[in-house]
Amino acid sequence: GSRLRRLSEIFFEEAVDVYRFYNFDLEPRYFSLLSYLHNYGPVGVTDAAKALHLTHPAVSQMSKDLSQSDWIQVCKDPKDERRSLLSLSEKGSELVKELKPIWRRFESSVEEVFGEETNPFLETLTRVEENLRETKFSKRVIRSRSGGESSAIELCVWDEKYKREFHDLNEEWVRRFFDYEEVDAKMLLNPEGEIRENGGEVFFATEEGRAIGTCALIKTGEDEFELVKMAVSRESQGQGIGGKLMSFVLNWAKEQGAHKVTLETNSQLTGAVKLYQRHGFRRVEAPHESAYDRVDFFMEKVL
Repeated sequence: GSRLRRLSEIFFEEAVDVYRFYNFDLEPRYFSLLSYLHNYGPVGVTDAAKALHLTHPAVSQMSKDLSQSDWIQVCKDPKDERRSLLSLSEKGSELVKELKPIWRRFESSVEEVFGEETNPFLETLTRVEENLRETKFSKRVIRSRSGGESSAIELCVWDEKYKREFHDLNEEWVRRFFDYEEVDAKMLLNPEGEIRENGGEVFFATEEGRAIGTCALIKTGEDEFELVKMAVSRESQGQGIGGKLMSFVLNWAKEQGAHKVTLETNSQLTGAVKLYQRHGFRRVEAPHESAYDRVDFFMEKVL
């Protein structure tokens, strides 16, 4: 990790020098978004983040920076006014046209540096990235502890003393990958009114008197619930807590007479999607429009 960081820093510092030599006031980190918008724009922030393997907040910040320089423009999606689309501005298109020859020189210089190892090196990086998206590195390390399971995890339904953790665990999780939306705050700050008073329930995984994981079920029909707000503290991930919570929640739903549980998610969250699949959830066509900007597909499990 340290060697890769040093190598990355060298490339980025040298790239800055190249841009300065050609009189471009441009940070190398903007390359991926500019290039992607040139080839595929206009696109939404979520789609760009997914394609570039970046977080939603990272792409949002880059788009703000680039729009301030008038290199990209942000406009409302004519099909959905809640969704913003990113595209190159006229100034940005001219910029990319001027940068293309320089980018080709970058590419040939990379091949010169790595020689015959260029493709094997890049293929290895791709394989490492795919493995890490499938299972986080920290999870691989932590799960070896005592067989990867925590011995003191307890599961319970709503308890007032964990109300703050319901909000904090989820807010931390959302901000790690996406923008914290108004609809998030509405539910997380008032779980009693938004979830429990309407027939749903909130669940916790606790350890030594503190909540380290949580999720909820919203009642969406006579015999149907929606799984929402699943989060596990960063330091507790890799101990099978998400799986335990899922089993506990699905059993609770069955006891209430439910025949189906649905959920909304984002394809960037490969670890979460694999957890859902292991518990029998399958992808389905969108039954309705999501209230969240970050959602790009739906899943359901028949009980």
